[in-house]
Amino acid sequence: MAENTMQNATNKVDRAIKAAFDKIMRHTQRFVRFDLARDYAARPPKRLWVMLGDDGRYWVTTPANCARLEEMGYEYADPGWPDDGRPIRPQQLN
Repeated sequence: MAENTMQNATNKVDRAIKAAFDKIMRHTQRFVRFDLARDYAARPPKRLWVMLGDDGRYWVTTPANCARLEEMGYEYADPGWPDDGRPIRPQQLN
């Protein structure tokens, strides 16, 4: 009985993580080439950042979504863009 309760809780968490990921991906553009992703991210009016996707593409999304993706284990595509006016990752500000 305790195993069923634990399995149900695990399934519920898995569904919540998948729902959060799906929501992020609805607001994410995907690019095959990094230079195109970086140029798209640099366009005004929104600040967007580039992440490495698990599908072999570069994902461009908001800083908040990047932070969520990082918590899920994804990595930034580059260390930030200092000295040219583009966004810098929050960790680089410390």
